[in-house]
Amino acid sequence: MRRHILYLLTLAPVLGFAQSTPNFDCAHANLLPVALGNVPVLFASCTGVGITAAVPSPASSCVSYPVKSVWYKFVATHTEHWVMGSLPSPGPGVSIDAFSGSCGNLTSIGCAQAMTPSLALTGLTVGTTYYIRVMMSNYPDIGYYATVAVVSAPLNDDCPGAFQLQVNTTDHDVRPSVEGCTLGATQSQPGCTVAGASNDDVWYRVTATGSTLRFAAQAMSTELLTTEWFSGTCGSLTNMVCNNGLATGLTIGQDYYIRNYTTSTATTVAERTEVEVYAPASNDECANAIPLPVTGLNEATQPREMSTLLATSSVVPCGTNLADVWFTFEAPTTGVTAVSNMFQRYTLYSGTCGSLTCLTTEVSATDHSFENLTVGTSYFLKVGTAGPTSLRNDVIRLFAAAENDDCADAVNLPVQPSEIPSEWFLASTYHATQSLPGCFDAGDSDDDIWFSFTATDSVQMLHALSFLLEDQLRFELMSGTCGAMTTLLCSDLFQDRRRLSGLTTGTTYYIRMYFTYGDRDGFRVAITRGVRNDDCVGAVPLPFSNLQDWTTLPASNTMYATNGIAGCAAQRDVWYTFTAAHTSAGFLLAPGNSYTLELFSGSCDALTSIVCHSGTSRSWFTGLVPGTQYYFRVQYVNSFLLVPLLLDAPVNDEIEGAITLPTTATTFATEAHQGWTYGATSSYQEMCGPSMDPDDDVWFRFVATQATHTIYAVNTNLQFKKLR
Repeated sequence: MRRHILYLLTLAPVLGFAQSTPNFDCAHANLLPVALGNVPVLFASCTGVGITAAVPSPASSCVSYPVKSVWYKFVATHTEHWVMGSLPSPGPGVSIDAFSGSCGNLTSIGCAQAMTPSLALTGLTVGTTYYIRVMMSNYPDIGYYATVAVVSAPLNDDCPGAFQLQVNTTDHDVRPSVEGCTLGATQSQPGCTVAGASNDDVWYRVTATGSTLRFAAQAMSTELLTTEWFSGTCGSLTNMVCNNGLATGLTIGQDYYIRNYTTSTATTVAERTEVEVYAPASNDECANAIPLPVTGLNEATQPREMSTLLATSSVVPCGTNLADVWFTFEAPTTGVTAVSNMFQRYTLYSGTCGSLTCLTTEVSATDHSFENLTVGTSYFLKVGTAGPTSLRNDVIRLFAAAENDDCADAVNLPVQPSEIPSEWFLASTYHATQSLPGCFDAGDSDDDIWFSFTATDSVQMLHALSFLLEDQLRFELMSGTCGAMTTLLCSDLFQDRRRLSGLTTGTTYYIRMYFTYGDRDGFRVAITRGVRNDDCVGAVPLPFSNLQDWTTLPASNTMYATNGIAGCAAQRDVWYTFTAAHTSAGFLLAPGNSYTLELFSGSCDALTSIVCHSGTSRSWFTGLVPGTQYYFRVQYVNSFLLVPLLLDAPVNDEIEGAITLPTTATTFATEAHQGWTYGATSSYQEMCGPSMDPDDDVWFRFVATQATHTIYAVNTNLQFKKLR
């Protein structure tokens, strides 16, 4: 025990030191790197952990109330720098003070206070050290952190310093990755829409790889951005595009200039950005339409990424969009559904790219079903957007019409032998039609599809997980034959599963599934063995085992059990039964888990509660009557697979049954016997003093072969307590 205490005492100071903030005052200020331009080299993260809130000293012109302060310093490389700070929302305010001088003799040279403050410092002396104090108000010890960085004037403030950008040729994913910033930038020329908006413009350039390119700029905060394209050279520029990232009519190999700035005219407003230049999507026109697979019954969907951000408008006989991309598919059924995550405008064509025939024009939705197709014929699908605010990254999937639309075409689902599905059947309700009125709401079943299964037990479990829609999948369990059905159960799925009980082994049952509210979706479905021992009548007989058996016995859990009769272990309880061999027995869930257990005598229709063990990892049953049948139920709320182990009273529970241990003449211990005390009872009231009163002692004996022997007892299982 002393060894454990010494370990804790040794560890505590280390943890305490690790959790404190070292730069809590000027003397311990951390040195920050200074960026060459206005893109930070490093954002230093600071917390108020271990710091007591206090009124700032020296005094701050921003804050006069208690705050938690951390300190930094930097060496000026120019006469002007900016200190950038941020604090993820939600959180308290953050303020920044800047000082010249030395610790103990500081002079304030600026202060900024905001959620994301920036502090401009001018008139600095190159090579001089300056100090920064970051102050966090109402700052908890955990949960938030502030960041701070020091930057210089932007290197691309004017056209001659424009950053060269490479052209990204992805055709489906617009996620700008080049960091930019307008902080510290000055106006090069008036803005193209609002003259004063370009007071923080920065410059980029790109060499055209095609006639069309898109400049994508994403603000890291909430400011709106303006983009302008120019041809020509610095000092002789011609504005090509105003307030639009898309430039057309470019000449391959020629350099073009891009100016980016916030739309605000306030001189205090600046923005960190991510920018990149993209070529048009490869499938921007019909001639390069990308083939899409059509997902059929029990086929995994193959989503295809796409982006209308990289598209232009196509010249088509119908359905003109601001921007659109093209796909082609071969119809495997007379109906095919297109599904995306966001609203899109779908147009379907037959024919060839030079001679298209409009079939469906401009349907704006996340999904749309195309009917009356000719099986084996190829079609063109144009996906687009009507306005610039709808340009986005997205994915698209195609689904064939459901083949199990009627009872006669029901898909047979095998009953899996475990409680957790190892295989899933994939299906969708797209293009499905109503077979029968809904069992809750007559109109809900307008997209019903059918399954069947042959019961292997009186209880089975139905599992189903939808792709997109939540809590809208409904099912109806039916017996009989197609055309002569009897409804047994009409239900929603609770936590994506439902217990089916009262079944007859060997009988075929039908399940009709559909989505409510007129919606349609794909889902995966499975039938598994039910929780046989979900109630007393189904209690599983447990044989007496030993600890070595737990790796070979079947494991289970209570995920799919229902709540049982009132008592101490009623939540998702499962039942077991055993016949006592002795007056005591032990129980545990291997390899170890806390549970609640209730032991009963009697029969399932007349149970008498004997004992409740709550929040335990092992149970002892005492006072049993040999030859009597007992029932117990176990509750544990998690998804772990555990092995129920029932252990009889050890043969060496009393001194008369003491097990003989062999002795050895070597100085190294050799294993003589593996034992346990589960199910053991007390033989003597006291052993080795009052603190060692045993309630589960077992007995051993040995024959001495010399004057001295050493006995070792080693814990080899986490379920054992310390041996005495």
